[in-house]
Amino acid sequence: MTDNTTVLAQAIDQTNSLVRAVPDDNKHAATPCTDFNVAQLVEHLAVIADRVGTAIAPESTPTGSTWDDAFTRLRPLLGGVDPDRVVDLPFGRLPLGAALGVFVGEFVTHGWDLAVAIGRTDLLDDGLGQHALALVTARIPRDPRTHTPFGEVVSVPADAPVYDRLAGWMGRDPVWRSE
Repeated sequence: MTDNTTVLAQAIDQTNSLVRAVPDDNKHAATPCTDFNVAQLVEHLAVIADRVGTAIAPESTPTGSTWDDAFTRLRPLLGGVDPDRVVDLPFGRLPLGAALGVFVGEFVTHGWDLAVAIGRTDLLDDGLGQHALALVTARIPRDPRTHTPFGEVVSVPADAPVYDRLAGWMGRDPVWRSE
């Protein structure tokens, strides 16, 4: 089994590539994550990165970071993670290694949101998508979802591309396209 720290580093690097690929004239475009446009999604990704950084290194708690600030702070922290240390996060108390797996799912799913919104699905790594899909399907139930931040599962054929299956599991329409 692959270490969640290694996979999270890959997810963060993929996210960084996607953020850097956002065209200036596309910042207010819609995304498949209906809560956010492109600029808001990038801000949300910075919040997630700060949350991960604080879980790893609780002595520093940044606020209001840009993606660049959050990425620059977080990426080096992934080299010294104690996966067995128990951390408190908004979604519960669990070993850091398990928490990092949750964040893999979040970064990879929102990475898909961003990639589709800016037309850069070529920047998505299928191996990373496969790992994220395995993590989220093991952690997030199909039913019920009434008390979760996830929409109902969108049915996708079992042989569909991995990111379509991930998007569907996370309650997104895999064939979503910006207007």
